[in-house]
Amino acid sequence: MSDKLRIVRSEPAAENTVLAKFLNDESGTTAIEYGLVAASISIAIVATLGEVGASLQGDWYEPIRKAIEAAVNGS
Repeated sequence: MSDKLRIVRSEPAAENTVLAKFLNDESGTTAIEYGLVAASISIAIVATLGEVGASLQGDWYEPIRKAIEAAVNGS
């Protein structure tokens, strides 16, 4: 009985499967990498400017705010 039993393995070639083609496709990789780098830089800039803006608010903007208030109130 065991000599009549044959196990047939049907394995598609790695290049022919849809998943393999998708994983081996590198056509959009560079654009995605540039997008991730740009997003990282943008996040760093926003975080830095938020911290710097908060620390400079009293030193830089207070005289301007007072001048605008004086002009609006007429004093």
